[in-house]
Amino acid sequence: VAVQYAPIEKLETPKLEEKTSYNLKVLIIDDNDSNLIITKKFLDKLGCETTMAMYPDDGIEYYKNNKYDLVLLDINMPEKDGIQVLNEIKLPKDIDCRL
Repeated sequence: VAVQYAPIEKLETPKLEEKTSYNLKVLIIDDNDSNLIITKKFLDKLGCETTMAMYPDDGIEYYKNNKYDLVLLDINMPEKDGIQVLNEIKLPKDIDCRL
């Protein structure tokens, strides 16, 4: 039996304007160092200031001692999952938190 596939059109990645700069302070908490590095490089290109934490407890301390505009959090970490980290951070009720 021969399988035929529909032709795939080339997908184009939208290009970011060089002048685009978001000036956000971002905390990245992830136990995977590759994810940390890739995410940091992407955010740096967008003009963000990033802090990386490989361990949930380090991320919690960074959050408590600094002000961040955005927290990117791995939901599945071995020491503490993302929900436990969010509970320890105790975000104010008026913050929009999406999983």
